[in-house]
Amino acid sequence: MARLFVLDAMGLAYRAYYAFIRRPLINSRGENTSAIFGLANTALKIRREEKPDFWALAWDGPGPTFRHERFPDYKATRKPMPADLLAQIPALEDLAAALGLPVLEIPGAEADDVMATLAVRGAGAGHEVALVTSDKDMVQLVGERVRLLSPSAREDFVWVDRAAVREKWGVDPGQVRDVLALMGDTSDNVPGVPGVGEKTAAELIREFGSLEALYRRLGEVKRDSLRASLEAHREQADLSRELVTVKTDLDLPWTIEDLRVGAIRRDLLLELAKRYEIVRLRSVAEQMGVGEEAAGAPPPRRSMERRGTAAETPAPGVKLAGPAPTPASAPAAAPARAPTPAAAPAPAPAPPPLAPTPGPSSAPVSGAAVQVALDLWSGAAMPEQARADLEALTASLHEVRARSVHGLALLPVLEEGDSPRGAPVGLALAARDGTASYLPLRHEGGPNFDPGRLRDWLGPSLADPASPKVAHDLKACLHALHRLGWTLAGLDFDLHLGSFVCDPMRDHSLDGLARDFLGETLPPLAPPPARGRPRTPLTARPAREVAAAAALRAQRLFPLADALRGQIQSREQTPLYERIEHPLIVVLFEMEREGVLLDRAVLRELAVRAGEEIERLRRELLVLAGEEINLESGPQVAKVLFETLKLKPGGKTPGGALSTRSDVLEDLAAAHPFPARLLEYRVLAKLKSTYLDSLPLAADPRDGRVRTTFEQAGAATGRLASSDPNLQNIPMRTPQGRAIRHAFVASPGSVLVGADYSQIELRLMAHLSGDPQLLSAFQSGEDVHESTARRIFNVTGPLDPALRARAKVVNFGIIYGMGARSLSSQMGIGLDEAQEFIAHYFRVYAGVREYLDRMVTDARRRGFVETLLGRRRYLPGLASPHGAERSLAERAAINTPIQGSAADLMKLAMIRVRGALKPLHPSARLLLQVHDELLLECPAGEASAVSERVRAEMEGCFALNVPLRVTVGRGPSWFDVH
Repeated sequence: MARLFVLDAMGLAYRAYYAFIRRPLINSRGENTSAIFGLANTALKIRREEKPDFWALAWDGPGPTFRHERFPDYKATRKPMPADLLAQIPALEDLAAALGLPVLEIPGAEADDVMATLAVRGAGAGHEVALVTSDKDMVQLVGERVRLLSPSAREDFVWVDRAAVREKWGVDPGQVRDVLALMGDTSDNVPGVPGVGEKTAAELIREFGSLEALYRRLGEVKRDSLRASLEAHREQADLSRELVTVKTDLDLPWTIEDLRVGAIRRDLLLELAKRYEIVRLRSVAEQMGVGEEAAGAPPPRRSMERRGTAAETPAPGVKLAGPAPTPASAPAAAPARAPTPAAAPAPAPAPPPLAPTPGPSSAPVSGAAVQVALDLWSGAAMPEQARADLEALTASLHEVRARSVHGLALLPVLEEGDSPRGAPVGLALAARDGTASYLPLRHEGGPNFDPGRLRDWLGPSLADPASPKVAHDLKACLHALHRLGWTLAGLDFDLHLGSFVCDPMRDHSLDGLARDFLGETLPPLAPPPARGRPRTPLTARPAREVAAAAALRAQRLFPLADALRGQIQSREQTPLYERIEHPLIVVLFEMEREGVLLDRAVLRELAVRAGEEIERLRRELLVLAGEEINLESGPQVAKVLFETLKLKPGGKTPGGALSTRSDVLEDLAAAHPFPARLLEYRVLAKLKSTYLDSLPLAADPRDGRVRTTFEQAGAATGRLASSDPNLQNIPMRTPQGRAIRHAFVASPGSVLVGADYSQIELRLMAHLSGDPQLLSAFQSGEDVHESTARRIFNVTGPLDPALRARAKVVNFGIIYGMGARSLSSQMGIGLDEAQEFIAHYFRVYAGVREYLDRMVTDARRRGFVETLLGRRRYLPGLASPHGAERSLAERAAINTPIQGSAADLMKLAMIRVRGALKPLHPSARLLLQVHDELLLECPAGEASAVSERVRAEMEGCFALNVPLRVTVGRGPSWFDVH
């Protein structure tokens, strides 16, 4: 039976567009390509997996339909198509032509009617018909030879047959139109019968059989109100049935044979892929032979008038669209930037064919391989199955090692929940040609290689700097191999960081990248656990079960690396990656491996004192409440605040309860001591549990050092994040929080050195805005907050410290896009006064106001903002119709260039500091990076020289129009440094 697939063009385009709405796919010109990518993936998946004999892409034809004539308000409530989706429509036509997918439209007819008529014709000709759509109107066509292939999730489609229709709707497919007639359709503005929803409509049609029968026997409807509504809206129900019934009798001037699947046009597909920077399409095109191209010149483009773009007036009749127009019809691509010799990546190749699944029969086993397997075996005895598995794995490992000179892809397999510094369960390797293998190391049932023997055999390849290494997370690889005592050199590319510099907001996971760039779903390392049962640890799984998935995942690393390199270059992020992100990998690896010494006795003493203070506050709070309550219970606290004490509520929780958030308590603190003391209680309790009690447990019992994990891709601005434990959020505003730094100490014979950038974000604001007043303040060495206060308040004599404090709040608030309401709250002044304060600030610093406005305007035009070193952040929310989302994006457009530039300079400084200290002071080590500060450890006798070298490198890392200033201190503890 021949197969006919008819795709709903706009339904699929909308689906793809909104699937990526939270992290749209944006190319280097700021163009949204989500719909192009999504439709391409769907069409290629259908072509590859379903192998249709005939197929077509159905569009709504230009002009009003009979439905508009019958009901002028048909679809009147629909919102206009988003502008960035509308802009992709010509490319979707080009895509269809390149894929050999005929595009069908009839003036005055909807795509649904074209699809329905084709379905009836195809089924009548004995073909199997699949309608690729999520439109519920199409359910009425399902029959013996017609099914729907309906999107159910972002990547998946489900088949909808008669049984599925009955299960969902409770009626047969032919009765669905009557259900729809009763319930109406808000998306198409089909009225239906008021008060009749889907459940009631289905029950009525199931009971009476049809709309006609229902109205013939209307007296049998038992509910009076329902019967009355049905009777009053009989004409509306009949009209709705007419509107939802798809036409199956259109005059189609082509045959099914005209829709035979065409050859993919390699030239057009490649041109489209390059124009819109879609690596998935480029890979498909490049893996094709020239013989696969379709012949013949492309016919003229069909009219786009109905979708709001200028085009020729459509001719009467039907257009059967073929291959895409010449590239001149699309906007010209921006000229390619000439890459530096070191930065020029090779074109992204097609994904290599999958290597054989590692296992007993994956490769011929030679006598040499058997001997190597025996030599590397870590057990005293070798069961027969383990011997066969190990021999096969060794044979594939032979192949990978032989090709390692051209590069190795590495994938450490860690137990779920393990620290990135944990010992690997195994290691998957792949060569550039797709040859892959898996090295089992800690499988309880074996077989396992002996790490020591394996190091001697494989170590030279891993340590060869001339053999480029790629990984999804190179830092994790360094840690995993370090645990095994292995050396890794030749670090070439990190997929996670490469994805991050291209678009910080997208999914950087290996699964996400494979899905977005290769259109593939990677197999998991282990199947999901059965419902209600714990997950089986990887160590408890046989090596052969993990090997296939791990080797395949490693195999995809090179194609993904090439794809990301191409995108990095096209988005002009190569210097950022090569100058900052990639060199920082080793710096952070060394910092994480080093850790910082923790004096646990200090923390124990602080914990005891905090516990006593918490208990004192608890007793005081219970007296103030007048009853025994659980201070951890929001409802009980709310009852005291708003019922017993009669304080004014300040908002509700998502569940509808009165809120006791910190900001609410802060507003109430002036009115009664209970909320003020409760704030103290909460802050101290959190400090104790988060740091005083937890940090000693995080210290390594072998050496007493605590080791955090730094995440380079942790924030859209580029700032480093810290976790397990988070050492960047130790509070500094309270004496108890600052006291925690007493516990971070230097090793015997060493001191800690702290280097802190002074007002780096304000200095960057001065540099980027070019405001003469700010530039003058920094260039002359003035206190910028005092300078601001004097200018705003027109003070020439002694300055009130309170005025300087106000100036400091607004100086830093401007960087974060602070509005009058936030300023009013922070300063404790009225809203009008706060608005006037901001207005006066911008009169004094007019250059800052101009710069901030320009940032938002440029971001809206380009779709992204950039830091001083070229890091981009895409902001699709600037085009949002929702005011809150748009406002949030505008604030990001203001603060990202400042905060992101500060983050870039800090990363650059870390690289420079490490590079300068290595040859001169090899015993000096970077330990922590916290906000604008670096913490180091060095021998006491070298502290002065190290301090000056660190200061020089940090202040000289980048030339600004104002001087960078660094405050350096040293002492036996982190507290003493300051």
